[in-house]
This record gives sequence, structure tokens and C-alpha cells, in this order.
Amino acid sequence: MATEDPTADKPALLDLILRGYREIDRRDPDLLRSLYHPDAIEDHGAMFCGGFKEFIAQIGFIWSRTP
Repeated sequence: MATEDPTADKPALLDLILRGYREIDRRDPDLLRSLYHPDAIEDHGAMFCGGFKEFIAQIGFIWSRTP
């Protein structure tokens, strides 16, 4: 929820980022999907730019090829 204080949302944003890292570390695509807004875009420059569902699919492919 946006407020007048620009730093007020900082703890919530940090929590969201840390949850994203945790779900990637756990290799849990369902929980990772739950962190995104339906029309979210992942933009990683030359590596990837597209919808979050495609990004999670790409991560899943990487997970399938690593121990």
C-alpha cells in the first residue's frame, strides 16, 4: 500500500524480494508464481525479457539440468 512516506514500503518490498530468492532456492515454481502480479514482466536485459510465466518456465528448464 502506497503512502506519503517513500520509505514506508521498503520493508514490504524487501520481504517480496527475499521471498522470491527463497522460492528460487527451494525450486518451487508454484510459490514463485504466487509472488507475481498477473501482468508482471521480467526484464533481465539480453538474458531474458518477457512474462513471468515464461521466466519461471526458463528457470524450471535450468533447474532440470542442474543437481
